[in-house]
Parts: sequence; C-alpha cells; structure tokens
Amino acid sequence: MSAAFPEHHVVWVNFAGMQTGGHVLVTTTLRPGAPAPLVRRTPLSLADGKALAQCSDEESEEAPPEALARVQQMIFADLGQPSDHGSKVLVVPDAVTWCMPWNELAPTGVKEISLTVSIAAAMRIPPPSPVEVPRVIGVFDEVDLRGSRKEVQTLQELAASGKIHFTRVYSLIELREALESSPYDVLTVSVHGTTGDGIEYRMLLPDGPSSPAGLLQLQLPPTVVLGCCWSGKSSEQPDTTAAAVSCLVAGASRVVGGLWAIDDELAGDLLACMYVRHFVSGMPLAQALRSAHLALGPEMRPGAAGLIVIGRS
Repeated sequence: MSAAFPEHHVVWVNFAGMQTGGHVLVTTTLRPGAPAPLVRRTPLSLADGKALAQCSDEESEEAPPEALARVQQMIFADLGQPSDHGSKVLVVPDAVTWCMPWNELAPTGVKEISLTVSIAAAMRIPPPSPVEVPRVIGVFDEVDLRGSRKEVQTLQELAASGKIHFTRVYSLIELREALESSPYDVLTVSVHGTTGDGIEYRMLLPDGPSSPAGLLQLQLPPTVVLGCCWSGKSSEQPDTTAAAVSCLVAGASRVVGGLWAIDDELAGDLLACMYVRHFVSGMPLAQALRSAHLALGPEMRPGAAGLIVIGRS
C-alpha cells in the first residue's frame, strides 16, 4: 500500500457499538513511511454524538464551529504535527461516516483530501496520466441551474485560451457516440440529481432521466465530475450504488461527486475555480478542489462541502 500511496496519510473511520452499550468512533491512521498504523478508539459521550450528528449529511451545512472542531479532533488527531499536514489525505469512511463535510473537517493545512470505499479498491484504480491540453466533454442544464451556466462559461473561456479542448453534448446518445469516437480526459455532468420514485437515483439529463446504470455503458475518461445532487451517495437507500461509484466501476480513476443536495450556484463557483486551478495552474484535481474550497468565503464553505473527490486523487 505504501508503494501505491507513498505521500498519503490514510485514515479509516468506523462508527460502532460497544458491548457495554453506547458507541465508539474508531480511527486508524497510517502516516507516510510509518511501519504500523495508529489506532484510536474514542468512546462517544452525548456531546460527541451530538457533534457527529451535526456534522453528518446536509445538516452539516449548519454545524457550529465547535462541533466541526470536536469531530476534526476525533478523526484527524493522529495526522501528526501541523507541519505534516501539507500533504495528501485519503479517507476510508464506513457507511455511517461516508456523508460528512470532509473539506470542512480536514485541518486547514491539509493540501488535498479524497475518499475511497476501500484501500483495495483504490489500489486497483490506475492513476490518471498528466495531459498537456486536456480534452473535456460535458453535458449541462443551463435552463434550471445557474451554477451549470457558470461551469460552461469557465470551460469555454479555458478553451478559448487554449488551455483545454472543450466539447459540449446535449443527450446521453450524443455523449455515448462522442466517447466512442474520440478519447477524452474529463467528463463533466452538471444536471439535477434526484429520486423520482423513491427507489432509484437518476440524473436529469436534457434528453431525459438516466440512472447510474447508464454510466456503466459509457467509455468513461479517467476523470468524471458529477455536479449533481446525491451523485456520491443515494438519498433514499444507503446501499444503492451511487453514480460516482458506478463511474469508478465503469473505468474512471476519480470522480467528483455530491454527497447531498448541494446548492447549484455554490457548486458552479466551486467547480469553476477548481477547473481554473487544475487546468491553468497544473494542480492535481483533489488539490485543486481543496484549494477552491478554501478560497471560498467562510460563509460559503459549509454549503459547498458536499462535493468531494472519490477514488484516486
């Protein structure tokens, strides 16, 4: 594992019950170059449990600073000295802790943070190769989503300046044909994500709704950006395959996904800034997203914390 992620602090997070009653938060932290991980078991007090609840799902957008600080200490206490935080953090959450505002919880000095369903899964994913002028393809909902318009505008400006090649499509059929005919480095999907019947998650593409199964049929590029609500976790059924995980199964190396119902304008601002930092400054994607998040005003960051990199950073 150290060979696959030589610069990463890897943090496993598990919420479990105790035989004596109550609950415990178990964090296992493996620092770069360390011979063994550090295991911390924190029996949860009522105040701890309340803080965790406040920092979970969409409710985390209203979490008070003291709750964020308490949960940050419980999860990231073993990262090391502040001087060590300018590094990469790979978090392996369990089902209970998956949906948290990770970019808000990470210590300020952390350079990038990403999630994975397991280390074994992450190790099987090939890291994306750097590309001088990336080829970007996208499908957008500019009618209902102002954030989507912001994304399109930014990508068009980057294309006009020669930083990227940009192709826009308007349907799943066009997207499939384009991906089959030419290689791309980035796919971005900026549409509504919703559950229409309470069972299956769907993305509302311009030509009609599509379930994550539709993504499995595409020849996906290494990087996929899903600026869609709930694309990182099902809103109704916790064990339902999320769209982001579907993309990884279908061959993508990393996915930016939404962990809850994200604000589309904030998402548009965040992703536009991420694109500029990634494509212009040459930052790795996870670092570009983290940097874009920290660049938002303090009042905006909680609402944008639902977007996270999943897979290889």
